[in-house]
Amino acid sequence: MVLVDANGNIIKEVTKKYPLDYPQSGWAEQHPEDWRTAVKEGSKDLLKTNDTLNIPRVDFKS
Repeated sequence: MVLVDANGNIIKEVTKKYPLDYPQSGWAEQHPEDWRTAVKEGSKDLLKTNDTLNIPRVDFKS
């Protein structure tokens, strides 16, 4: 996750990992709850940068 200013300058970057399950050979699964937890924790970490920061928009991209 990345926090950028209005000019596109990176203010802070955060990475959160989540598990990948392999129930059978050649299969891989991820769980939506792990995604939600990672986004929630990452967002909190980004916002700790400056709690008076004006954030006009939030975008998500995988």
